[in-house]
Amino acid sequence: MSPTLWTVEQALSDQVNLDRNVCENLVNLIEKEQCTLPFIARYRKNETKNIALDKLRQVFESLAQLRDIQKKIDSSINKIEKTGNLTGDIKSALRGAQTLEEVEFISAPFKNTGGKRTLAGKACELGLDKSAEQILNGERVNLNIQIKDEKGKLLSVKEVEQGIKYVIADVLSKDTEILAAIRTQFKKCGARIVTSRKVSKGDSTTSKKETKTSKAGSATSKSVKGDKGRPKKDESHKYEQYFDFSVGVSSVRPHQTLAINRGESHKYLSVKLDVPDSFQKFYCNACARHWPAFYKSYRRLFDDVTEDSYKRLLIPMLTRQCRSELKQVAEWSSIDTFGSNLKGLLLQPPCRGETILGVDPGYTNGCKMAVISPSGSILDSATLYLHNHVKKAKEIVKLADLVQRNKCGVIALGNQTACRDTEAIISDCIGKGVFAPLPVKYCIVNEDGSSVYSVSKLAEEELPQLDQNLRSAVSIARRLQNPLMELVKIEPQHIGVGMYQHDIAEAKLSTRLDSVLSECVSFVGVEINSASEHILSRVSGLNKTKAKAILSERERVGGQFICREQLLNVKGLGTKSYEQCAGFITVKPLPDSKGSVLTTPKGATGKKKAKLLYSANPLDQTMIHPSSYELAERFLKKLNLVVDDVGTIDLINKVKKWAQDGQRDLSAVAQDLNTDPATLTQIVEALQQTLDYDMRDHMTKPLFKSSKTSIDSLKSGDIMTGVVRNVLDFGAFVDIGVQNDGLVHISAMGGKKLALGNHVQVRITSVDAVKKRISLQLVKLL
Repeated sequence: MSPTLWTVEQALSDQVNLDRNVCENLVNLIEKEQCTLPFIARYRKNETKNIALDKLRQVFESLAQLRDIQKKIDSSINKIEKTGNLTGDIKSALRGAQTLEEVEFISAPFKNTGGKRTLAGKACELGLDKSAEQILNGERVNLNIQIKDEKGKLLSVKEVEQGIKYVIADVLSKDTEILAAIRTQFKKCGARIVTSRKVSKGDSTTSKKETKTSKAGSATSKSVKGDKGRPKKDESHKYEQYFDFSVGVSSVRPHQTLAINRGESHKYLSVKLDVPDSFQKFYCNACARHWPAFYKSYRRLFDDVTEDSYKRLLIPMLTRQCRSELKQVAEWSSIDTFGSNLKGLLLQPPCRGETILGVDPGYTNGCKMAVISPSGSILDSATLYLHNHVKKAKEIVKLADLVQRNKCGVIALGNQTACRDTEAIISDCIGKGVFAPLPVKYCIVNEDGSSVYSVSKLAEEELPQLDQNLRSAVSIARRLQNPLMELVKIEPQHIGVGMYQHDIAEAKLSTRLDSVLSECVSFVGVEINSASEHILSRVSGLNKTKAKAILSERERVGGQFICREQLLNVKGLGTKSYEQCAGFITVKPLPDSKGSVLTTPKGATGKKKAKLLYSANPLDQTMIHPSSYELAERFLKKLNLVVDDVGTIDLINKVKKWAQDGQRDLSAVAQDLNTDPATLTQIVEALQQTLDYDMRDHMTKPLFKSSKTSIDSLKSGDIMTGVVRNVLDFGAFVDIGVQNDGLVHISAMGGKKLALGNHVQVRITSVDAVKKRISLQLVKLL
């Protein structure tokens, strides 16, 4: 059999369902030109046929996986070759594999999982491999001649026969044609994942059913690697639904896989793969068809060997492979969910023009409070003991003074410990006019990760004058004021908008979340004269080192840049990095800045240092890439407009009128301007936006409230409004203003999809005040 070769471009085309030419362009852009995802998405639409961002991300991830598969194939071939087991068929099968699972499945039989030497290996060392080969070919073999007198060697025909069985069983379990048929059949055989409660040895409640050995055709999985035993606190109630649970392999949901794996690792669950008896018959028939002479000449031996091969070798291997594949699917689903939720959180609209009181609620240690100005600077701070019944009245007076003295219009309340009790006090104050005449409103803010930030080195540098307990209050306030700029300071895993994120491979999760952060920061844009090192490092084409270099250059030129072109003067920032980042960095010269500035270019030395004249350019405040400035100027000239008027209402209206004037043939105009329609469209869109345009303004705004609801007052049938706090593959959690978020199960969404931050109207279907569980049905999106 000749090797079945595949190319990355064709495999990529098949996997993501894209035209082959587009995939070739993308591979070239990603690997040869080293373009980032945001750059390709915005500035290379013509080469990608304007594919959606999610599809583009899929291409990046699939390409990385395909390269990993190629490396895995080469590695597997080398390893098997060293064992002396590599055949043309095995090599061909590996070369044709297009997933890591396929490579693993093909190479798994050649991994020694039973110690230094397998039973088959020991038998081969005793010279039984030749006899086994003869029997497989249907030839008659005299087993007596294999008996040896040496101590510990083959002392009887029975031992000889057993050794030959081990060799043949090993051959059957590694045959590539049989494995190919088995893999196909396994997907449709109806195998099931079965879980039951695992009781510790000292627990007298252990049932016979739980200790009974698994029946033939089933295999129990070992605990996952790194198992540290049960948590000190009994959390068995979290896995009650899996104490007697069974689901088809093809039907198991990602969140079920992750829950089962966690329950198994914590030793609350026993997990096995239950395979129908018909699958064993299929395997035996496949072996009989492939080795007809052996089947006909040695029927008894054939039956013994196939049963041993099936139970001892094949089923354990299939169990490992099946659970590995389920875990991978579940991980990617969780990563998708986390990435989508993180993006929704990062792109929440900023709360502009408000003085905000941030509150990190607490009981014994008090509520930490910090007031920030509309620009984010700290105006005031305090720790109030609102839940101390003796001091409560006086503390509320202090709260009112804090709000009125700083003219706070908004209160940002952290959503963790003491949140709802603190909310009740704030709501009561608003209702009684304690903050009058100020029209105060409040918003519940996800504070996950604020405590991590408060003790970080970055927080110490940004807020050296504040105690770490008060820093979290500042972070909460700034999260409402500008979510993106604040949340980017925290590792995404700590933000708490995913599912089982701590069980996911850290490298996979970090890669996706870093990508989402870069996308959000880049597409929103970063103003270079006010940006911090942390936010700059997330821009397409930049990293921490380059961000530091930009800030050093900003300081060198007097604290402000005049134009994007000055980035080329930053030490360590080459033309490629400039190309990738320039379009995502805006430059808004300060009011007192000059229209142009002389500066020394990087690398210039000596007395006769060269000087460069940089001038402010309104296009530097748009999403138009510097490489398209000349094109934008020619387009404006075509409309009798000038660059100096970019961003003015007059120019915006004239460009809009031109764009809306009938069915304009952009292709013809693009051809006339010697460009492509995609680039021209991007320029036209940019020229229709004001210079302070923010894509987040179109997103769902935070939910502000002035009163709260008690869970005890809820009843089935009530209609409530709320905001989506987390989206998982089985549903969405909605904050309706009570102690715990309610769950809208996916079956209660009416076919609609929810995103983090959505405002919704829901109907309460059930309330369990003791367990703090609220079930909801989606009525409509608001």
